[in-house]
Amino acid sequence: MDEAEAILSDLRNGVVRAPSDITPILRPYFAEGNQRWIIQLLSFDPIALAQAYSGPTLVVQGTADHLVSEENAFRLSSELENSEVLSLPNATHTLKSRVPGQPFATFTDPQLPLHPDLGPGLEAFFLSTR
Repeated sequence: MDEAEAILSDLRNGVVRAPSDITPILRPYFAEGNQRWIIQLLSFDPIALAQAYSGPTLVVQGTADHLVSEENAFRLSSELENSEVLSLPNATHTLKSRVPGQPFATFTDPQLPLHPDLGPGLEAFFLSTR
């Protein structure tokens, strides 16, 4: 994951890496087109964008998410009125349970189910906002 974090650091600074400079397993995620999209995405302030919405908000966060930290999820929620966090134990960024020893399985295996707490958590949130 150190390489992925280094690539993201470069992208935050607007630096695109050549595919040949990226480990083969990471290339699909950091293809040149994806890198340009990530640079654009990183130019937005998610808190400012979310604050434009005044309704109830549920921030869903996996505790095994390597792309968005739990700290950032709770920070976002704390900046919004009428917001709460649904924390999914051992879930990755894709909201699926982490597969030990296979860090990219939840991104590449469409057969893996969503985290078992996601559905009940969403249902409870929607029912509480009626």
